[in-house]
Amino acid sequence: MNYNILTYGLFFLLVGYITIQVGWTFYKNGEHFIYNLIPDDPHLVQAINKLLLVGYYLLNLGYATLVVSTWETVHDLQELFASLSTKAGLIILGLGAMHFFNLLILTLYKSHRTIRSRH
Repeated sequence: MNYNILTYGLFFLLVGYITIQVGWTFYKNGEHFIYNLIPDDPHLVQAINKLLLVGYYLLNLGYATLVVSTWETVHDLQELFASLSTKAGLIILGLGAMHFFNLLILTLYKSHRTIRSRH
């Protein structure tokens, strides 16, 4: 049995599912944050939200593909689970870091905009 092929398949199923679920959740809920920043133009808010979703999918699925290229040979089930959990964990940590970075940028933009509107 070729454990590498099985590991790759499980990895892409897991990471694909997580990426799509998280992306869809951000898409549904993120529009409110963007609308709070750009309240005057709802069409622009929707366009930005869609572009963020597409960029999110491309970035994460591209990174997942690059991660597979650095994978070492898997010889047994123990290595399969160890490799799968390590690589999927890195992807999940990256998703969390991106989320907090985006929240930081939105917060900084909003505070900058608030200070600017007061002057």
